[in-house]
Amino acid sequence: MQPSTRASLRLGEARAGVALGEAARERADWIDVAKGMGILLVVLGHALDGVVEAGLASEQSPWGRAFFLIYTFHMPLFFFLAGLFVKTRLEKDRAQFMRNAAARIAWPYLLWSIVQLLVIASVGAAVNKPVELALGRIVALLWDPTSQFWFLQALLVLHLSSRWVVLRFGAASLLAAAIVARVLVEVVDMPPVLSLPCRFGVFYALGVMFGPLLVQHAASVRRPQLLGVGLASALIWALAALAAAGGGSFWGAAAIPAALAGSLAALALALLPRGAPQRWLRTLGRSSMAIFVLHVMFVAGTRIALHKWLGLDDPRVILPLAVAMGVLGPLLLRSLAVRLNASRALGLG
Repeated sequence: MQPSTRASLRLGEARAGVALGEAARERADWIDVAKGMGILLVVLGHALDGVVEAGLASEQSPWGRAFFLIYTFHMPLFFFLAGLFVKTRLEKDRAQFMRNAAARIAWPYLLWSIVQLLVIASVGAAVNKPVELALGRIVALLWDPTSQFWFLQALLVLHLSSRWVVLRFGAASLLAAAIVARVLVEVVDMPPVLSLPCRFGVFYALGVMFGPLLVQHAASVRRPQLLGVGLASALIWALAALAAAGGGSFWGAAAIPAALAGSLAALALALLPRGAPQRWLRTLGRSSMAIFVLHVMFVAGTRIALHKWLGLDDPRVILPLAVAMGVLGPLLLRSLAVRLNASRALGLG
């Protein structure tokens, strides 16, 4: 082989490596964008819930209806995204998978559940739902989550289930078990530690089963196809969510079509060509754990300051400020934790 030929091959291999690296980053980018969309909806949902619970808006107001619509799909979307890499990571190193679950899910759950309970107890009747903190309540976190932290507990239970099911019986078996569990939770009374994983396990299992295929091929889907899928899914979501509203439950069986269609619409939107909004959402997605565990304190604190201290009662003023603080406050604290090399110790990702 001539030297020039060997050089050409090395150059070709280098270019191929760059192309593969760019493709991998694109795949990671759209997942972070989807997480960013999801966490923004989480913050907005809790801000809307806060103004309704505070009596500043009714459940039948546009604010209350917006809260219902968001809740039909934003948590199913998060569970689906959480399942995308489960099969790959289990097959690579199951022990590391469990260590990550302990450090990145169980630890933030315990730490920030306790911190948030301490904060709520300290402000007394200023919050919508006051609590009296006792040792028994902290111990009960093992089976009875508080506020938004139910997601982390349910996700940990699902990860533990996957560790046992996926490698022995396959992802299809996990999905079949999740479907059975979803039926059971409608007819059997269960504690939150079981009912919530049963309610959302289907979306997680769909992510586990189709994650490798989606991650491999999603970035190659063309813009017209994405727009078509996104618009069709958004229309189905709107119709299904309105139908579910008649039953009054955003997490009931009747809302499952809305959960699936809304999640698919969000994924299609996340895959569209990148621009300033996508870059911003990607930043939120990469900081989603910090925003998730911290945002309620910032959202509620902003609402309390504006309503109870300054006398403002207009949701049009309170909501934008509460959402902004619910996003920017955690971002600033995470940035500080990163500078101090304490983000992992604080469970902030």
